[in-house]
Amino acid sequence: MSLFVVFLILTGVVLAPGYTQMLTDKTLPEEVIGERPGLPGEEGLPAEKEVPAGETGEATESGYDYGSPVPPAAAAVNEDYFCDAVFIGDSRTRSFQTLSGPSTATYFTAIGLTVDTVQTKPLIKTEKGLVPVLDALRATQFQKVYLMLGINELGWVYSEVFIEHYQKIITEIKKIEPQAHIYIQSVLPVAATREDKIYNNERIKEYNTLLQQLARDNEVYYLNVAECVSDAEGALWEDASTDGVHLKKEYCDLWYEYLRLHYVP
Repeated sequence: MSLFVVFLILTGVVLAPGYTQMLTDKTLPEEVIGERPGLPGEEGLPAEKEVPAGETGEATESGYDYGSPVPPAAAAVNEDYFCDAVFIGDSRTRSFQTLSGPSTATYFTAIGLTVDTVQTKPLIKTEKGLVPVLDALRATQFQKVYLMLGINELGWVYSEVFIEHYQKIITEIKKIEPQAHIYIQSVLPVAATREDKIYNNERIKEYNTLLQQLARDNEVYYLNVAECVSDAEGALWEDASTDGVHLKKEYCDLWYEYLRLHYVP
């Protein structure tokens, strides 16, 4: 049994009942969602891993260590906590929204979304038509933003370009709402059987190291969500997905419970 699940039991937190939230963006191709079996048994739950040595940061003048992942809180928040939250992400976040995510939140998601198309490509349906994600964000009241981007950029030649675009997103969010809490979520791993020259966990670890540094540099929060869906080798748990990339419902539930316990007041 993983440390994360033990923590859930000791604190009295239970997994929220699953539900399906209908998608309204008919302009995007339909996502194929994996099967929805029951919650995994103790043998199937992922192990929580320690943050690698050398990846912790130093406290800033505010006293907060932005270079380290947000630690678990003493108590989980409820769904109302996410009423002023916006989730920005690709098909993985769309699956999260559909299968387990809080219904009180706002979601700007698109299949194949990347750190550059967030800024430029009209993908989000509004009353004025399709607009880029950041334009939709400008028309939204929010106090929290959860970012999950990176899986579609693994084939990019230069990781520096990925980080440069991610930096632009953070800069723009701060311009739109300077007081907002920005959470960079780690890129989730892929299953070991899914790894290839592009989609592999070494590359994902490289991206996550860069994202943790980006959080430190910008004084935003880093959420190591990957730890709640990874096995001892850092790969996506084999039974977590039907395609090695997108999570089944019970692992989206773990993702949601992780967010409920890892937050900054």
